[in-house]
Amino acid sequence: LKLAGVAQRVQSLGLARLAMQVQSGGHFDKIMTTIDEMVELLRREEQEDIEHKSRCENSLTKNKFDTEDVNHAITKGKKSVERLTSEAGALRDTMAGLRQQINATQDEMDEAKKLRGEEIDEFRQAMKDDTDAIAIIEEAISELAKFYDRQALIQSSADPEYDPDKPKDTPFTEEYKGAAGESRGVISILEMIKEDLHKEISKSREDDAKAQAMYEKSMAKMKES
Repeated sequence: LKLAGVAQRVQSLGLARLAMQVQSGGHFDKIMTTIDEMVELLRREEQEDIEHKSRCENSLTKNKFDTEDVNHAITKGKKSVERLTSEAGALRDTMAGLRQQINATQDEMDEAKKLRGEEIDEFRQAMKDDTDAIAIIEEAISELAKFYDRQALIQSSADPEYDPDKPKDTPFTEEYKGAAGESRGVISILEMIKEDLHKEISKSREDDAKAQAMYEKSMAKMKES
């Protein structure tokens, strides 16, 4: 009965069969054989338990290593994210600085273009003013020359021996001499003024050409930067 109780507690089919044989008064050799079989079974079960435990321990160890690998990968990934975030921030700062430089350069280009436009307008207006002044002076010289020629013609008609460069003494000689000399002086002054205007036009064109070359060089340099 005790053996049957033990078999029931441990839930062992071998012990249960042994208990039944004992209760039924079986032969001793059969009982011993059954005991040997039961011991062998217990040994196999013990070995299976050991192997199962080993597998569990190996699985736990593998899981531990896997967990460590995952944690290492996570840590490495975090460091990579931090590094990339830092690099992205530095890149954004660099781009912001470049945008400021581009905007500043564009402002400089716009200002240079505006100033150059104003210079061109002033140059063209100066050319027009000088050209108009030359035309007026040429017209004045022409009218004065005609006036001088008419006066000389009148004098020579009144006196066939009249020499325009050596006026004779008449009641009007002194007055005419003054008028003729004054006319020649005015024409000479006007000729000099006209010549100065021509020189000024040439100089202005040279200066404008230099200014244009400097402007184009400056614009090209700003575009490259």
